[in-house]
Amino acid sequence: METPIPRRLALSRAGLALLLLAFSPIAAGQEGADRPIHGRVLWTERPDAQATISWSTRQAGSGHRVHYDVQPRRGQLAAYAWKADAQKNGRFTGKGPELHYHHAAIAGLRGGTTYYFAMTGEGGVSSEFHFVTAPSEDAPFRLLVGGDSRSDAAARRKMNGILAQALEKDPAILALWHGGDFMKTGTSLPEWAEWMGDHELTVTPSGRMLPVLPVRGNHEKSGVQFDEVWNWPGGGLGKNYSSMKIGPQALLVTLNTNVSTE
Repeated sequence: METPIPRRLALSRAGLALLLLAFSPIAAGQEGADRPIHGRVLWTERPDAQATISWSTRQAGSGHRVHYDVQPRRGQLAAYAWKADAQKNGRFTGKGPELHYHHAAIAGLRGGTTYYFAMTGEGGVSSEFHFVTAPSEDAPFRLLVGGDSRSDAAARRKMNGILAQALEKDPAILALWHGGDFMKTGTSLPEWAEWMGDHELTVTPSGRMLPVLPVRGNHEKSGVQFDEVWNWPGGGLGKNYSSMKIGPQALLVTLNTNVSTE
């Protein structure tokens, strides 16, 4: 079956900012001094059955978990069918704001299904968001493909808004395959924090979140921050290469040109 993938939707050479830790829709749930921000959905190997939901907090805190379901629950935590604790928690490396990452891997998902979720911790509860898993069977799909979101803050924010509009209008879009060079200096925690704040603008008005397939670019160099943001994709620092199958016919291969391997 034909698997249409649209022409490259460039993220332009778009840049770095929005205010540090500034928030769009992510933290609009229950108020708290340290509620979840920077929500993101990550895909690596089995996007029909697995995903990682990640977010940030300003303090280390505790009780970080994601609650999820195939039905919307409007953030009523007791109503969600499943929950998963964040398996990886830590302080982002580098000088800058105190900022902590949390990664909750979820599995046993159904292909081609909408999952609703809320991120929680002792600092508060996020709004409810949702994403769609990749199909398990042969079915048409679309990916947004681009990179170099590193140099012009206004252009990047504008493009993120365009991505949200595209995702809202076209249910066949599955994810963003980001080709790397997220920011100018990949070892800069302030730049990563700004990038994650801008990324919130890709969330649609209905709360749909765009899963990301991250690729390490040359501007990320060997900085550990790429791994801390994206949950050590493809095996972690010094690797970051992997393959991912969407349906029975499409195999996506992600390479890291900063390393060599046999």
